[in-house]
Amino acid sequence: MEQQRPELPHNRGELDIITRYRRWEYFGSLTFAGVVPNPRQAVRLVFAHLYRSARALQVPFHRLVWVLRAEHGEIGGRAHYHLLLSTGGHSSPTIGK
Repeated sequence: MEQQRPELPHNRGELDIITRYRRWEYFGSLTFAGVVPNPRQAVRLVFAHLYRSARALQVPFHRLVWVLRAEHGEIGGRAHYHLLLSTGGHSSPTIGK
């Protein structure tokens, strides 16, 4: 008898993307020091980070594959983001050196 997975009430699209794309290379938690910016400014900062990451990885920005999720911390409720990132196999092996 095949066991059925429970249906999730929301975020099903995120789960599908995360599980179907199996080439994730980087995971990150993006947090803010001091005052947390408003959501619009926070997204601008995240995109700035993605552009810097593409440059550091020597990959054109449009080649990046990424998933971003906004959350509030369990303790204190501070806004932050989690990021999965892939270069689609186009990354430079020198990242982080």
